Amino acid sequence: MDLSGLNNTNYTDLVQFVQAMINLAISFAALLAVVFLVKAGFDYIVSGGDGDKADKAQKSIIYTLLGLVLAFVSPLIIRFILASVLSTS
Repeated sequence: MDLSGLNNTNYTDLVQFVQAMINLAISFAALLAVVFLVKAGFDYIVSGGDGDKADKAQKSIIYTLLGLVLAFVSPLIIRFILASVLSTS
């Protein structure tokens, strides 16, 4: 039974597809990080000297940057696993 007609994508194997999804997820995470950084920066600016609001905004900035680092490091781990598990050699 020939199922090659069911593949309506440009991907020829699973590794290419997963890498494309990883790149999409990184792009989405970067976009969200920019939005949250702008919001946290705005909150910090308009805190008006209120220590609690400023601390909350600083924590938001730190957590956003940590999430962005995680978003950029996790694909390296996934690519390593894909290369070792799905290698064709």
